[in-house]
Amino acid sequence: MMNKFNKIKKFILNLIYPKKCVGCGKWGTWLCKKCRLKLLLIKTPFCPICRKLTSLGQLCARCRGKYYFTGVIAAGYYQGILKELIHYYKYRKIKSISIILSNILIRKLEQGMPSGKLVFVPIPLHQSKFNERGFNQSEIIAKRLSQAYDIPFYDCLIRKKKTKSQIGLSKKERTANMQNAFDFNKKYQKEIIKKTPILIDDVATSCSTLNQAAKILRQNKARNVWCLVIAKD
Repeated sequence: MMNKFNKIKKFILNLIYPKKCVGCGKWGTWLCKKCRLKLLLIKTPFCPICRKLTSLGQLCARCRGKYYFTGVIAAGYYQGILKELIHYYKYRKIKSISIILSNILIRKLEQGMPSGKLVFVPIPLHQSKFNERGFNQSEIIAKRLSQAYDIPFYDCLIRKKKTKSQIGLSKKERTANMQNAFDFNKKYQKEIIKKTPILIDDVATSCSTLNQAAKILRQNKARNVWCLVIAKD
């Protein structure tokens, strides 16, 4: 019965949002092979704050002491086709695009993976935002990566503060907006101690969200915290 319901739901969604490449409009796919080659991917990693070239995207020596995370691994730039894919996924709520975005991150991680006992941790949504959207885009991708790499997934962060949208805010305003936004689910304490969590989010701009989440993980005795995002703005 449930399988029949899912088929009907899929049929209705295809009527409302028929698959059409976000880049060129070709029918039958959200991203055709030609447009996949046009994605603006990051080939040379850099410090996410000052853009100095670094291994994997770790913080450079000058920026290291100002942030709680070790580095940010970004697959591509937040523009063009990649930006459209993320918008379709988050705001048009087309969850199947998570497969495309997860594969982009998997290919990125094939270029290099942080060392240590890794665990995947998604950036959480506030309950009101989750109710509005119906899903946490970062959680879905984190679970797919967990399955692909057989690395544990822990939904251990809690969004306790209903923050404003970061869009249009200055770096200073973004930092203030994210202050005390997260808490930790203590039932995961043993799973995080001396581990290296990889925080999963869709876009990194000022890195304020990632930094506050990393702060909570470090306070709960994570050894290092890396961040993995689809795009860097």
